[in-house]
Amino acid sequence: MPQIHRLHLIIFFTTLAALGLIPLFSVAGDVVENAILSSNSNLTNKEWLHLGIGMLGGLAFMLYGIEKMGNALKVIAGDKMKQVMWRLTSNRFTGLMTGAFITAVVQSSTVTTVLLVGFISTRLMSLAQSIGVILGADIGTTLTAQILAFDVSEYALAPVFIGFIILFFSKKEKIAQFGHAVMGVGLIFFGISLMSQSMYPLRSFEPFLDIMATLSSPIYGIAAGAVFTALTNSSAATLAVVISLASQGLLTLEVGIALTLGANIGTCLTAGMAAIGKNRDAVRAASAHILFKVLGVLILLPFLHLFAEFIIHISPSATEGLDGVQALANTVPRQVANAHTFFNVGIALLFLPFTTHFAQFLTWAIPDKPLDTKEIQPIFLDAFLLSTPMLALQASRSELSRMGDEVLAMYDHLIPALLHGSQDDLKAVAKLDDDVDSLYAHIVTYLGKISQHNMTEKQANEMLGLTYATHHMESIGDVIEVNLVAIGRNRLQHAVVISPESEKVLLTIVQVCHRAIKDSIRSITDLDREAAQRVIDMKKEFKSIESKAKKHLTKRLGSRDKNRLNNFTVEMDIIDKLQRIYFHSARLSKCTINILDAEPQKDS
Repeated sequence: MPQIHRLHLIIFFTTLAALGLIPLFSVAGDVVENAILSSNSNLTNKEWLHLGIGMLGGLAFMLYGIEKMGNALKVIAGDKMKQVMWRLTSNRFTGLMTGAFITAVVQSSTVTTVLLVGFISTRLMSLAQSIGVILGADIGTTLTAQILAFDVSEYALAPVFIGFIILFFSKKEKIAQFGHAVMGVGLIFFGISLMSQSMYPLRSFEPFLDIMATLSSPIYGIAAGAVFTALTNSSAATLAVVISLASQGLLTLEVGIALTLGANIGTCLTAGMAAIGKNRDAVRAASAHILFKVLGVLILLPFLHLFAEFIIHISPSATEGLDGVQALANTVPRQVANAHTFFNVGIALLFLPFTTHFAQFLTWAIPDKPLDTKEIQPIFLDAFLLSTPMLALQASRSELSRMGDEVLAMYDHLIPALLHGSQDDLKAVAKLDDDVDSLYAHIVTYLGKISQHNMTEKQANEMLGLTYATHHMESIGDVIEVNLVAIGRNRLQHAVVISPESEKVLLTIVQVCHRAIKDSIRSITDLDREAAQRVIDMKKEFKSIESKAKKHLTKRLGSRDKNRLNNFTVEMDIIDKLQRIYFHSARLSKCTINILDAEPQKDS
C-alpha cells in the first residue's frame, strides 16, 4: 500500500465514526425542541437576560483568568521549562512526570505541546519520548478541574485584590508576574461563581431538566461535551460549565462524567485541527493525543456505571442533613473533578508501556512529505513554533546547521575544481550556491517573523546574532560562487598550471579555512564557545601561513616560466579570497560569543 493511502484510510474510518454520531444529535435536537414546546416556561425575559449575561460573563472571566495565570507562570518559569523538559525526558516515566508538572504549572497543555513539537522538530527529542510527555500533560490539565471544583465563591475577589496590590506596588518583573498569577486565580473563581449563580433559575425550568435527562445516555453526553469543547476551543470552558451546573444540583454524576469524557475528546480534536498544515511531527503529536483519548473513552464506556460507583466511593460524601438537589450540589462538583483526574491518570498508566509502539505506528501511518526536488526546502522552520521564541530560535539554529553543511560541501567541491577542474566542474560548484541562497532566504524571513513576537532581551539578542551569522555564512557561499569560481575560470582562460610546490602552499591555507568554516558553523548551531574561540584564535596562524605563501609566490615571479605573471595573479587572488572566507568565519564566531555573553538587564 502506498504511504499516502495509510493516512487516507485512517481519515476514512474516523469520518465514518463521526458520521455515526449524526443521528444521535438529531434525536437530541428533537428532545430539546419538544421539551421547550411542551413546557410552560416560568422564566421571564429579564431572568433569561440575567442568565445569559451571567453565563457568558462568568465564562469570560474564568477563561481570561486561566490565560492570565498561565501566561504569568510561563514568564516566571522562563527558559527553565525548556531545560526541565529537555533533561527529564530521557525515559517514559520521567517524561510522564515532567509533562504533568509543566502543564500543571502553566495551566495549558497547548504550551506543553508547543514545547514538544519544537523539541521533536529540532531533533532534541524522539516521538516516543514526546508521547510520554503528552500523557503527562493530560494529567497536568486535571489540576484545572480540581481548582474549579473548590467552592470558594465568597472569597473569589480576595485574590483579585491581592494580585492588583502586588501589581500596583511591584517594580520587579517577576513579582509583577506573580501578581498577575494571583489575580488570574481570583478571576477563575469569580467567573465560576457568576456562572453558578446565574444557573440557579434552571432548577425549576422543565425544558432544561428534560435536556439533562436526555444526556443521561452516555453517548449523548460524550457527544455534547465533545462538540461544546470543539466550539469553545477550551476543555476548561466545558469543565467550568459542567461544574457550575453540578454546583446547582442540575447534574447527576453519570451525566457529568459523560460530558467530561466528551470534553477530553473535544480538546484533542481542537489540537488536531490546529496541527493541520503543520509539519509531520506536529501532526503525529496531535494524532497521539487524539488516539489516547478516543481509545480511553472506548475502553471506559462499557464500565461507566462501575467507574461512577468507584468515584462516589473515593470522593467526600454529602454534608449531613442534605438530600435531593442539595446533596447533588454538595457532592457532584468534586466527583466530576475526581473522575476527570482518574480517567487521565488511568489512560496514562495504561498506555505508557507502549509509547515506542505508538510512535512506530504513527510514523508508519503519517509518513514524511516528500521534499520539493526543484528547490531545497527548510525542515525545521515551522510557523507552529513562532509563538514560543526560545523554540523558534532553536529551530533557526538547526536550519542554520543545514545551511552550514551546504556551504561546507560547496567549499569541499570547490578546491579540486579551482585548482584542476574544467568549466563544467566550476559551473557545478556555482550551482550549489542556489541551495545556500534558498536556505538563507528562508532563515532570515523566519527570524524576522520571530522578531514580531514578544521576546526577552536575551532572546532578542540571540535573534539578531543569528541574523548576522546567517549573513556571514551566506557571504562565504557568495565568495565561493562569485569570486573563487571566477578565478577558476580565469585559470582556464589563461592556461594557468599551478605547480606542485605552489599547490602544496595553497592547500595549507585551504585546510585552515576548512577548519574555520567547520568550527564557526558548530559554534553558532550549538552555541559552542570553545569552537568560536578556536576560529578567532586562528588569526595568527592564518596570517603566518598567508605571509609564507605570498613570499613563495613572489619568488616564483623570478622563474623563467612565460606564464608566470598569470600564475602569480591567479594564485594571489586565491589567497585573498580564502582570507575573505576566514574573515566571515571569524565574524560568524564573534556572533556566537556575543550571544553567549549577552545578559539581560536587571530590574531596577
